[in-house]
Amino acid sequence: MEAAQSDPHARIAALEEAGIRYGLASYVDLHGRPKCKAVPIAHFAQMLRGSELFTGAALDGVPQEVNDDEVAAHPDFAGR
Repeated sequence: MEAAQSDPHARIAALEEAGIRYGLASYVDLHGRPKCKAVPIAHFAQMLRGSELFTGAALDGVPQEVNDDEVAAHPDFAGR
């Protein structure tokens, strides 16, 4: 099990084997409301590198303008 904890590809394989088809890239906004995107397990490795982007200007309370860069979700897959 420890190898699966430290190796993202082993953890992804374990999720697929368990029949899990999607994960959630998520964060909690300034009002305490969760925001998320469903990500297919096949794209989980990209998600771990920050591929899931959120437009900060569209989020209530985030001080960004429409032309500012998007915000990337970088999940902690270490299980901490």
